Amino acid sequence: MNKIVWFVLFSISNLNLIAQWDCIYTIDFENDQDSIHITIDTISNPSNIWQIGAPQKSIFSSLPGENSIVTDTLNPYPANDTSSFIVKHVACEGIGGSGGMCSISGMYQVDTDSLNDFGKIEFSPDNGVNWVLISQDTLLYNSAPWPTFIYNCKFTGTSAGQELFEIDLGLTYEIFNITTGDTVLFKFTFISDNVSELRDGLLFDELVIFDMSAWGVNEINFAALEMYPNPSSSIVNFTNINGNIQSVRIISSDGTLVYQQESLLDNSLDIEFLKSGVYQIFIETYEGKVMVGRLMKI
Repeated sequence: MNKIVWFVLFSISNLNLIAQWDCIYTIDFENDQDSIHITIDTISNPSNIWQIGAPQKSIFSSLPGENSIVTDTLNPYPANDTSSFIVKHVACEGIGGSGGMCSISGMYQVDTDSLNDFGKIEFSPDNGVNWVLISQDTLLYNSAPWPTFIYNCKFTGTSAGQELFEIDLGLTYEIFNITTGDTVLFKFTFISDNVSELRDGLLFDELVIFDMSAWGVNEINFAALEMYPNPSSSIVNFTNINGNIQSVRIISSDGTLVYQQESLLDNSLDIEFLKSGVYQIFIETYEGKVMVGRLMKI
């Protein structure tokens, strides 16, 4: 279901802080509203094999009504095929504006007969005129790799069930001069070679667009929160906090406050209770410093 959350209102200490979640939504392929964002490219490939539905294949399978987007819901993928679908997004505060936090993430499952059959994700900052491969570190910005963070984008071979991927687009604004309201695109492509061994292909589900800037009274700016390990399945340690933690807030990708705690005694937190996914962590110290970071729970 499309989950556009306009803002989350919460309090940190005596400060009423408003976090504006302009464009944070999940595409779960369960209703017609997803068609606003998804286009299956039948222009470059009239026989495009991407389909939305409940897969019933050799490895990929789900209950009726539990939809995803998959390289054919019933049949193995063919040889010599290149098929794409495109996710459309209107830049908000993360990609546009002053350049805040932005990422695309989701679940995927892959089953291919060789590493020559693979998926990739490309990004267009100009509504499809130019495309940049973002599922690999292919660009440098100020001598640093861009995107700033890529996690688990191995869309080839055979995965152990559905797995989580994330691509951080935090430097997109500075590189491409995207402004609020510009149309940006994400292109998901699956490519097969000339050998077919009746495999399932590639599946995506629960795609999350996270495009956010946060501000409060007097335009307070958050400092970056550093943590390790990230991704984590249990304990996460905060490494750059100078002072004692007064409060912790964890926000899910759909804008829900899922955890809050006052007076954390040390700079670590057990997150085993969280579901797999991408979260924002807000921390305030007794010294009045507000910090925010993005955590991936696996």
